Amino acid sequence: MGTRQERGFTLVEMLVVMVIIALLAAILIPVVTKAREQGRHGRWIEFSNQFRSADTRLVAYYTFEKDKQERAGEGGLENRAVGDLDDTEYSPKKMDGTIKGGGLWVKKGRWGKDTLEFDGVDDHVRIPHSALQNITDEITLMAWIYPLRFGTTGDKGIIRKDASNGATIWHLSLEYVPLKLRFGITANADIILTSTGTIPFGQWTHVAGTYDGSSMRVYINGKLDNSIAQTGSIRTTTEDAGIACKNYWATGGQYFFRGCIDELAVLKRALGPEEILAHYKMGRP
Repeated sequence: MGTRQERGFTLVEMLVVMVIIALLAAILIPVVTKAREQGRHGRWIEFSNQFRSADTRLVAYYTFEKDKQERAGEGGLENRAVGDLDDTEYSPKKMDGTIKGGGLWVKKGRWGKDTLEFDGVDDHVRIPHSALQNITDEITLMAWIYPLRFGTTGDKGIIRKDASNGATIWHLSLEYVPLKLRFGITANADIILTSTGTIPFGQWTHVAGTYDGSSMRVYINGKLDNSIAQTGSIRTTTEDAGIACKNYWATGGQYFFRGCIDELAVLKRALGPEEILAHYKMGRP
């Protein structure tokens, strides 16, 4: 009776199998990665829509989507917040902005969608003053930012509202050098809280500053970075607010942001640590 002999794989056969596996991986990995990215993007859209429509303390929410500029038009930046439907004084268009200096619409935003790219020279968005900007008790300023390298002069505004003499009303900006987050308000005094951590160039980073009437806090990528005790009502002014600039009405006071800004929000309440973290987790790269 004959004995069956088992034959092993030859080197050539093993190489063929390895090539087939590599080819399958090259085909499937991008498909799986894209499917995951699309799934995360879909969850973010749902989260974003819920945020802009359900949070009644949301004053402004700029999603930087060119194809959704139905009200603000080509040269405008539309406020996508729904706001408090029971507040007869609230109207989203009161927080619409006008693009100044020639900021470019580019497909470089979060998820590869539209956003504005600011040149760091004169590009900015001007938001005409309205009473909605006079936030006195609590505030949150929050955004995704993609800073590019710029000069060393002054801090670069993400969003801010200042008095005509340059005093801070409320702002979120970047300090240079090193690149750190700054959150400022004027309550009993002009107070600026600077992060201990740094912000990288050429990379999307989630940033936020909050004031709840007793403390100021700054967050980087969903984590509390720094905080100080602070009390008092935030001052008000009739000056306009601006995105990607600082004190643009004062001679020599223009410190412009270079790079991209996305998902920029202004709330008249202080988001809690869990809420800040949720925004980061849902929108992170």
